[in-house]
This record gives sequence, structure tokens and C-alpha cells, in this order.
Amino acid sequence: MKKEILDTILLLLRKYDKDVYKEAVFKDIMPTNRRFRADYYLPNLKTIIEVNGGQYINGRHNRGGVGYENDLTKLNLAQRHGFKIYQFTYEMIKRGELTKTLEDEME
Repeated sequence: MKKEILDTILLLLRKYDKDVYKEAVFKDIMPTNRRFRADYYLPNLKTIIEVNGGQYINGRHNRGGVGYENDLTKLNLAQRHGFKIYQFTYEMIKRGELTKTLEDEME
């Protein structure tokens, strides 16, 4: 995904958690030695946001195999440690689904 898109998402997320950061390494935010990365981590909400791309080009998130299994392992690990996980495509974010989800979360 293009850097400018990721930076735009980061700015959006700062409205909900000023301490948000992108590409958080799991071993830095939970008790694990795994080096998985979260696309975005909102520490004040204990929430991880994943932006899944490649839905139109048969990317790793929808073609199965090792990449897909690693993604599932990563998300399961975060859930076991009490993190909320939300996954979106870029198109979902453009439609406002990320904003709606976080607004609902804040209620």
C-alpha cells in the first residue's frame, strides 16, 4: 500500500488515540518474542487495526498458504492477549467503515 495512504490512515486514527503508531512490533506491546507487526496500534484503546490489501490481485490475505496462516496466527496471538482486532480493506476505509467502527467503540 502506498505511503501516502498509510499516512492518511494514521492521521485519521490520531483523532481516536493521539498515541497511535504504525507498524507496532508485537514483542514491544505484549509478552511475546514474536516479531509480528500490527499495521496500526491504538494503545489507549488496546486496539489493533489491520489494513488488508490485495483483494483485487489475489494478495496474501485471500489466496491462502503460509502468508495467510501467519496473519491468522498473528491475530489469534493478539486476541489471546486481550487486544481488539479490526480488519479493513482500503475501500472499506474510504467508505467510512473504520471511522464508524471507532466512533461506535468510543460510545
